[in-house]
Amino acid sequence: MTPEIQEIVNQSTPGERFRFLIELAKQVLADHPGPEPLHLAEGDQAPIGFLIPQTFHPNSAPPMSAEDRKELQRRLDNRHQAITPGEFIKLLDRASIAVPAQS
Repeated sequence: MTPEIQEIVNQSTPGERFRFLIELAKQVLADHPGPEPLHLAEGDQAPIGFLIPQTFHPNSAPPMSAEDRKELQRRLDNRHQAITPGEFIKLLDRASIAVPAQS
């Protein structure tokens, strides 16, 4: 870091440093695309942390049919019996979990 930049950082308020950090992080993440965290360390210095890119997902759920809404409402209304035993076993089968044979 140049002495001029270091001086600006030193004379900045904590709020200004935080805003500067956010802008700098945006640029660093743009320079290193991908989901991997960036290890924040310089040379052989002790690391100070990680810069982890945030993955954004849409805020809305996929569209539901009337039948799907009806089934969701049934499960919400009967929380203790949201699925049948048969549905539960099918979910276990899909999860590739070894279920011991019953004797």
